[in-house]
Amino acid sequence: MQQDNIEYLSGEVKEILSSPPSWVATWGIGLLVGIVVVITAVGGLFRYPEIVTGDVNITTETPPVTVVSQKTEYISELKTRENSAVSTGDILLTFPSDAVLKDVLELEKDLETIGQLDLEKLQNYSPNRNLNIGELFQAYSSFVTAFELVPLTESGNIDYATVVAVDNTNAQLQRQLKSLEASLPTLRQEEQALNTELINAADQYGKTTDTSYTLVLFKINSELKNKQSEIKKLAVKIEELKGEISKSNVRKLQAQTQAETGAGDAIYKLNQKLDELKKSVKTWKDNFLVVAPADGIVQFYSDLKAGQLVNTGDVLFTIMPKDAGENYVGKVKLPVDKSSKVKPGQPVNIKFGRYPFREYGTVKSKVSKVYPVAKDDAFYADILIENGLVTTLNRKLDFYQQMSGKAEIVTDDRTFISKLFEKFTAMF
Repeated sequence: MQQDNIEYLSGEVKEILSSPPSWVATWGIGLLVGIVVVITAVGGLFRYPEIVTGDVNITTETPPVTVVSQKTEYISELKTRENSAVSTGDILLTFPSDAVLKDVLELEKDLETIGQLDLEKLQNYSPNRNLNIGELFQAYSSFVTAFELVPLTESGNIDYATVVAVDNTNAQLQRQLKSLEASLPTLRQEEQALNTELINAADQYGKTTDTSYTLVLFKINSELKNKQSEIKKLAVKIEELKGEISKSNVRKLQAQTQAETGAGDAIYKLNQKLDELKKSVKTWKDNFLVVAPADGIVQFYSDLKAGQLVNTGDVLFTIMPKDAGENYVGKVKLPVDKSSKVKPGQPVNIKFGRYPFREYGTVKSKVSKVYPVAKDDAFYADILIENGLVTTLNRKLDFYQQMSGKAEIVTDDRTFISKLFEKFTAMF
């Protein structure tokens, strides 16, 4: 039948059908097959990483401490520079006051010297009536009047037994005081860590009604409240010990000057006025000074200067910890549609907006935690940078507060050919 059909074809068609393929067709088909084989082989060798990209903010592993304005007022004087080292209690800026800061600090130093009413120190103390201390003048005048009424010469009939007993008691109290004061910084660090943990947890679980997450928030909040209560009790105990030492020294002073008429009442009144002046100085400092709440490096939130108005609650400074080390942590905002692919341990490449990655390179990191609850139509993950801000081009980046960029999380590392076949099979 096939032979019969050929009979009906033209001579040209018969000639084509009866001729074998030319070398061009043979080599063309072979070349096409070779190209397909090469593409398949190359596609099997080259990797095609699957990436989830999100916004990231970096901070130190030990969280920084922010310093806010306690009132709405004009800045009188800046007492620090950006990136300078400070210690707890260092003055960062001052607000306008009728007092001269230098004179207030001199008065505070004098009160620390005579604060426990030691006779020898009281004998060496002379009130400075030329201090320009503005709002503290009234409290200081009352103290000076009480001081001048105290007899500061030892009587010829000293009660040495009381003096020795007081010295022994004070030695024990001083040891207790020193131990309690040494434990206070550690408790404050623990409080700060719990506060940071609570803020992070509230960011993730604050809007959920899931009982398990509510219990997590409750547990952290309870631990924080207990820690704050522990710190408060410790601070009260420290003040009580200081008060006991002062009372003991009142007894000692009375024993040393007991022959003087009215010495007991005068010493009691001096102790009372001294306590009132100390409280006044503390209140003045709280109102007119902004001090460093922790040791570290100062970073400014804005270009602060004398005469500038700041409002209550405005963030003025950030104290970066000196011992932050080379470890940094970050929080990544993930798109909802790809967040399920992000898992702990996955590698992360960070590109910082301030440092173009083509010039500086990227910083390597890894996912440390993924939060299961969405917030504001997004999921979040924590990342850990263990080797410092050193890029793939071996450049070390300077850290700055609220350091931000793009985090590329490698969720899968597949071959190109498998990715190609996945697209193909998805069509059917």
